Amino acid sequence: MNVAAGNPARTRSHVQEDAIGAPPESPTLIPAERYYSPAFAALEVERMWPKVWQLACMVDHV
Repeated sequence: MNVAAGNPARTRSHVQEDAIGAPPESPTLIPAERYYSPAFAALEVERMWPKVWQLACMVDHV
């Protein structure tokens, strides 16, 4: 299904570049191993999670 075909705002000709540049022509595929690899999970714990906050809760608990 081509979502961009029905919505001119989603075509590349209408995309303006910003501070991070234009979006890629097609989606970036992530290797499936990243979802189940213990080595990749260890790298996330070491390099990513100390630098970000991840919060999850029910709306009525906020």
